Amino acid sequence: MMLRLPFLYLLAGLLLIPLPGCGETGDDDSVGDDDTSGDDDTTGDDDSGDDDSGDDDSAGDDDSAGDDDDTPEPAVDADSDGFPEDADCNDADASVSPGADELCDSIDNDCDGTVDESDAADAPTWYADDDGDGYGSLASAQQSCSQPHGYSAYSGDCDDSDPAFNPGAIEADCADPADYNCDGSVGFADVDLDGVAACEDCDDNNPAANPAAAEICNGSDDDCDGQIDEAGATGESLWYLDADGDGYGRLSPVVTACSAPPTHVGNDNDCDDLDPGAYPGATEVCDESDNNCDGQVDEGAAAPATWYADFDGDGYGNSSLSVIACVAPASYQADSTDCDDLDASSYPGGTEVCDGADNNCDSTADEGVTNTYYGDADGDGYGDPGAPIAACFLPGGASPNNQDCDDGQPSVHPGGVEICDGLDNDCDSSTDVGTVGATTWYVDGDGDGYGNVTTGAATCTQPSGTVSNGLDCNDSNLTVNPGSAELCDGLDQDCDNVADNGLDSDGDGITPCGPDGTPGTADDDCDDGDGNNYPANTEVCD
Repeated sequence: MMLRLPFLYLLAGLLLIPLPGCGETGDDDSVGDDDTSGDDDTTGDDDSGDDDSGDDDSAGDDDSAGDDDDTPEPAVDADSDGFPEDADCNDADASVSPGADELCDSIDNDCDGTVDESDAADAPTWYADDDGDGYGSLASAQQSCSQPHGYSAYSGDCDDSDPAFNPGAIEADCADPADYNCDGSVGFADVDLDGVAACEDCDDNNPAANPAAAEICNGSDDDCDGQIDEAGATGESLWYLDADGDGYGRLSPVVTACSAPPTHVGNDNDCDDLDPGAYPGATEVCDESDNNCDGQVDEGAAAPATWYADFDGDGYGNSSLSVIACVAPASYQADSTDCDDLDASSYPGGTEVCDGADNNCDSTADEGVTNTYYGDADGDGYGDPGAPIAACFLPGGASPNNQDCDDGQPSVHPGGVEICDGLDNDCDSSTDVGTVGATTWYVDGDGDGYGNVTTGAATCTQPSGTVSNGLDCNDSNLTVNPGSAELCDGLDQDCDNVADNGLDSDGDGITPCGPDGTPGTADDDCDDGDGNNYPANTEVCD
């Protein structure tokens, strides 16, 4: 490419120089136009022996006689990349021209005569790798289309003189402080600056805790052996067995340790390590033990007490039966106020009930809780209101009611049957009224021996003006009664509910009294012995 361009420029200059005897008279051909007789012009026009007058030798150029034909022809740019073919090293490829960027593609893209030089636009960066570990140093970078010898495509090596240091290295030893993978951090840490790596230190925030430290009684694993305050630690104390768990230990056995083992305390002051109620300062109680460890048993307020028998289990004891002891024997109480130790329902403050007993121990039985009953002398089940009886239960010869009106007569009481005995048997304040077996008497107002049926009353004795029958149908007419004969007067003399019945001897339906019941009128039967003779009958020739 470098040889081609100067040659082209030289050739173009020679073509612009006019040669003697070669030009036409008065005609100066433009650059690139060969007017030599028999020679082909640049534009393809042959001028040999030809008159240029009126002949166009080049595009837009008139070579007529007397015209100056020295205007240069347009340059050819086949790939339209802005560079003509005489300046373009490859006028068939628009990506190749003097103004193009050099690329790593084995082509002289910028027409400078060099292929894939180091300043190519896409040339990668390579890094010197002096230790050959595959990673180079940023300080020795260079660009090149191909990898230079001793260079790597990877950077980041923090020590290019030692292959152990590079971004791909593995940091496996937490106790090694070197940054092998060049990431700015290391697995090694020593926060407390005690000289022991964190991975080997059990507490890297405490410089006093590390494998070389001595164990002390402080609740920490100082020597990093996995144990806290183990035996032999500095500052151990003596601990005493507290078998009864009252907070006070016995003199032996004794244990040396940083903290109290289970069931151990820091003192040996217990006087009885098998009794949780016995220890210094405890309250002395009556239990035959030295509770306060003062060398005395049941002294002072803890002296034995008197207990009273409580056989009925009501919580109150019998004052006549007692014992003296620290602890109440079975079925004994501190109280001695029971008035009946064989009755669990009788004790001070008990509820009085109607049972014949003094339930509240006030020396009175059944006060305010009895029922009222009444004497029943005649045994008819009804009591005498004048003979009340206060009792819990119905006594014999008594009744729960007071409704008897005569407690000397068993036949006299409410609901009794009234009989003719001169007594008020049903206690309704009436004697012999509505009695069973009494006679019914009827008023005989006309004195004919027959009473009015509507006036009947049953009494044990006959009232004045009464009879024992109620057959009179008209007690105001002496002649009208069941014993009277029927008369031809229109009345029912015999009280059979039919007037003038029995007076039609011949059975012709007409009585001597006539239909109107009045004798001596035209409608009377004129012959009550002949059934054919009566008023309104048809006269026959007989």
